[in-house]
Amino acid sequence: MVQPQQKLPIVPQPTYFAVGPQPHEVTCPYCKATAKTVMQRPILRCFSRRHYCSECGEYLGTYRRPQL
Repeated sequence: MVQPQQKLPIVPQPTYFAVGPQPHEVTCPYCKATAKTVMQRPILRCFSRRHYCSECGEYLGTYRRPQL
């Protein structure tokens, strides 16, 4: 007896942006809003900044300053 195959749900892969040291205007892939990113600096890493959507708060990418 052959059992019907189950269809697996398609989960979209996260999209991360090439972000810089300043807030970026982007179209968020999660909420589809066009807005500037909000940046947070991790406590122990003064050379990086994390960018989040200002509308829904989803993580969009990290900027890391080149080390000299």
